[in-house]
Amino acid sequence: MLIWVIFAALLGAASLMALLPLSRGGMRSVMNADARLMYEAQLADIAQDLNRGVISAADAELARAEVARRLIRAAKDGDVAADAVGEATYRRRRAASAIILSTIPLVALSLYAAKGSPLLPAKPLAARLSTDPANMDLAVALTRVENHLQLNPSDGRGWEVLAPIYLRTGRFDDAARAYANVAIHLGPTMERLVDVGEARVLAASGVVTADARAAFDEARKLAPLNPKGLYYLAIARDQDGDKAGAVADLKGLLASAPADAGWKPMVEERIAAIEGAPQGGEAIAALAPHERMAAIRGMVEGLSIRLAERGGTPEEWGRLVRARAVMGERKLAEDVLARARAALASDAAGLASVEGVARESGLDMRP
Repeated sequence: MLIWVIFAALLGAASLMALLPLSRGGMRSVMNADARLMYEAQLADIAQDLNRGVISAADAELARAEVARRLIRAAKDGDVAADAVGEATYRRRRAASAIILSTIPLVALSLYAAKGSPLLPAKPLAARLSTDPANMDLAVALTRVENHLQLNPSDGRGWEVLAPIYLRTGRFDDAARAYANVAIHLGPTMERLVDVGEARVLAASGVVTADARAAFDEARKLAPLNPKGLYYLAIARDQDGDKAGAVADLKGLLASAPADAGWKPMVEERIAAIEGAPQGGEAIAALAPHERMAAIRGMVEGLSIRLAERGGTPEEWGRLVRARAVMGERKLAEDVLARARAALASDAAGLASVEGVARESGLDMRP
């Protein structure tokens, strides 16, 4: 009921503002104002004549008195003149007033009926955000939690609520960041670290990146037999080119699995895919374009991790430099070149080979 009272008050105010210029009082005020301006100009002329000595002080005083009388008479005559406006003009004003009084409410109510919801109770965003999370839609829940975390970025429980929402909606980078914040503010557990790693894998289109592998390794330290983490680490070995090691890890995972484990078919399919896949370039060429890119990126990440952990031959360093450059990752390519220079400092010939690859790739050759 209150909303209709507010609407009526607003419509009344709008109509009044529209009718004000048509009122007789408004016209009379304009006429009187014009008369005052004219007579004020006459008084100014009298003052100028007095200053120039054209008239005496006595004549100036008489002239001022005459102007004052005219002003008073004009004010009275203005009232009469305003009342003496032609009947036709009066009828036009009255018609215009009727149109305004009928059109403004009609247009306003029509727009509200078309665009608003007159039969629904008012429920602003603030009220919707304060409802029970179980009864709100996903977009509202997401907004509610994000607003809360902007004010309370160290609230681990809030990040714990937000992370799976990001994951379900395909925002994998945001999900990885949210899961990482959960582990930071609530403490690292095996489950939380595995969630971080899995979100990073999804954000990289299925590639087990170095950051993802680090999360899985930390999870394995806390719980050596966690199936999801071990599964992704096996995939990492496959992407690194160690297919035999990947199959061995996956078979070991199956051997330790409970009989009713729901993830066993997925592991078995992965083993079959690795064992039956063609080798090398033939395998990559057989993939779909997006899968091919993921496979290449996985091989590059695997080579990068292996060289960082155990070092490698000049050919492997050169291969990694070229791969990073071809993929458009110039800064990473320069980092690889710097690491190669340090690792091959005692191998002049090998270092020259890597430097040659760097020059071909268009990298800055300054040490």
